[in-house]
Amino acid sequence: MDHARDVIRRAIDISHKKRRRTNRISEYFWGSDVNDYSEEEIHAELCYAENYIMYGFLTFAQDQSIFALIKAAYRIKVGNDTYNSCQQILQRRKSWERESLRKHFESGVCTGVGTSNLILSHLPSRLIKVLAWVGFSGDRTEAIRNLKAAAAIRDGLRYKIVALITISFNLYMEQYYGLGKGDISWSRQLIHDLHQQFPKGVLVLAFLGRLRQLSGETDKAIECFQEALRVPIEWVQVHNICFWELTWCYA
Repeated sequence: MDHARDVIRRAIDISHKKRRRTNRISEYFWGSDVNDYSEEEIHAELCYAENYIMYGFLTFAQDQSIFALIKAAYRIKVGNDTYNSCQQILQRRKSWERESLRKHFESGVCTGVGTSNLILSHLPSRLIKVLAWVGFSGDRTEAIRNLKAAAAIRDGLRYKIVALITISFNLYMEQYYGLGKGDISWSRQLIHDLHQQFPKGVLVLAFLGRLRQLSGETDKAIECFQEALRVPIEWVQVHNICFWELTWCYA
């Protein structure tokens, strides 16, 4: 976690240097013309938001003291405010240098807003109260809407990330914590698409096995988990998850 924190700090410093310099007073009264932003400045804004959100959640993961909660809340607020700026850029910018640039930016904004809202909506009540002090709370409905918008951009830069986040939420978090039934049909579409692109991907195989397990296709689920276990990876936790799921398949 210390190494991750240092890397995120460097990423924040780099993206901050690339952001557009604005006069806060004039921006408050007259706003800023997002059409004047360069391609690099637009993406620096998005990267700054992404990294500050990660920095906030990492702060909370490292230390649950009241002071750490306040710091985490502040950092999440900075990231959330920057995402709001990115949404304004997306809505108000009239022309883009390339259509692919707009798609990648929209993919990143929707993924970030959706993921942060989804996580915040499931945080412990103590942290949610702290976040309420700085002016926002997680909205699960808004999270799902943004994640679906990001997943619809299949050639977006962050499509694979949003697909994995969505699948994890629907197949594991909602099932284990009794939050709801989960959108299985949506997850099936995403897994099918990922499986076509990465037929030997260990995460894809594990998710496919989980999907078939929930669908009552136990034999096919076992095949997927066993195939995932044959894929050599350094992250052994994925294999441990497969062993756990196999236990229930054989039960």
